Amino acid sequence: MAAAVAERSLLEALAAGCSAPIGGYAEGTQQLRMRAVVMSADGSRVLRAHGGAPSGEARQLGRDLAAELLRAGASDLISVPREPTSSGNDVQ
Repeated sequence: MAAAVAERSLLEALAAGCSAPIGGYAEGTQQLRMRAVVMSADGSRVLRAHGGAPSGEARQLGRDLAAELLRAGASDLISVPREPTSSGNDVQ
């Protein structure tokens, strides 16, 4: 559960939708380790961040990695048009 909270807080802090070129992966039980990546739509530019925290600080871990990515210029890479899909499978 803590890993999912960390991953979700990364996406929320980046204000990213389902079509944004962002990845986040957290693992661990007592101590979380998380990796995050933001890339340009064409894959020519990639920003990476990683870190760790106790599982009770999962939400802050995701926020901290998002802040690091934003300082590195992630907002320029994730400003993709957010168009609704016709599949109806969007997760909100």
